[in-house]
Amino acid sequence: MTLYSQLTPRQLQAEIARLEREEREAEQEGLPSKAAVARQKKNMARSYLMDPATIRTGTWYRLEDEDSRFFVERVLGVMAWGTREGSRVEEAVPIAVLKEEESRA
Repeated sequence: MTLYSQLTPRQLQAEIARLEREEREAEQEGLPSKAAVARQKKNMARSYLMDPATIRTGTWYRLEDEDSRFFVERVLGVMAWGTREGSRVEEAVPIAVLKEEESRA
């Protein structure tokens, strides 16, 4: 088994495309758990294409495909550790699912 950290950007992009197909097929077959696993793997692979230094600690981010916000306390590798808005439970999310909040003017 090859780790995502050992893949080239081109190999990661091919893996992401494969996982997107797998997720889509699982959804069409009515297999939500299988689709969720493919989505999580896809998000991890996408995270390896990102520079973790672009994620700012002490900052709120929107979570992709969710209505919740996430406060980043620290970044370790491709995982951001912190808490969701309204929660005190620390958790980790792949950095690829973090989206900058739109500035409020």
